[in-house]
Amino acid sequence: MLGRRSKQATSLDADMKRRLPNNHFLRVDELIDWDQIEERLEPLYDPSNGRPSYPPLMMFKALLLQQWFGLSDRGLARQ
Repeated sequence: MLGRRSKQATSLDADMKRRLPNNHFLRVDELIDWDQIEERLEPLYDPSNGRPSYPPLMMFKALLLQQWFGLSDRGLARQ
């Protein structure tokens, strides 16, 4: 899968853990098994068609944030 990223934690992950309280709802990564969702999204991704895209799991998470915060497409990109 062209869009696949490393599972290694980034500096953004460390910063988020430092800034968000332990009970903040944006800490869903600790509650959800994203691997199962990623497996379900993989068949929808066609790496042979067009330019490489964002990883499907990242796009799914962006859609969740868009829904939770009532963001438009432009608002999501801006945030």
